[in-house]
Amino acid sequence: MNAGDDAMVPDHLVCGMCLDAPPGRVEQCPRGHILCAHPAEAGAGQDSCLAQLRAHAAGLDATPLCPTCRRPLPAELQRSLVAEHAIARLHAEVPVLRRPLRTFGTLLVSALLVLEVLVVAGPGR
Repeated sequence: MNAGDDAMVPDHLVCGMCLDAPPGRVEQCPRGHILCAHPAEAGAGQDSCLAQLRAHAAGLDATPLCPTCRRPLPAELQRSLVAEHAIARLHAEVPVLRRPLRTFGTLLVSALLVLEVLVVAGPGR
């Protein structure tokens, strides 16, 4: 990839929560979909996408689901070293990778999770 390209990250290297290339540790659901397991900016007071997803589900007394395949996430996920190395190479080649999508993606996934819980649990929950 050249710096003049669109700097698009391949779909299989994009976090299902924030729609961005994870900045550090990457973990995957049993089906191989990846999630950021390290905060985007260390010390910024923001949790990783995986931590936000788990906290959001806990607040709704629901099981956390993979944002990509909608399957329940186990308590312990597998680390994806292959994805981490591939993303590190992309970051070295293209320094800015779709950063404006991070906030929008997180808000969109949060809204979809709330909607899913309301539909599954029903309005009297």
